[in-house]
Amino acid sequence: MELEDHVKSYVDLYRVSIGENIKNARKERVYTQSQLAHQTDLSINYIGYIERGTQFLSLKTFLEVAYALRIEPEKLLSKKIYE
Repeated sequence: MELEDHVKSYVDLYRVSIGENIKNARKERVYTQSQLAHQTDLSINYIGYIERGTQFLSLKTFLEVAYALRIEPEKLLSKKIYE
């Protein structure tokens, strides 16, 4: 496997894992996607894309979401923090 393919597979894995972690953290805090979108000034659709792992978020947005969820950003980077 070439380096580029190897990196792409990790990016895909983490994009999905981070999205799942954000979704689970949001649900644990009993927030709706609408509430999280309002707190982060993002659209509800964009929150959905992030949670499904179909859209990767910028570092700034990632930190804003972590702050809104009151969770340490590094916890959202774990492959799966909620099972």
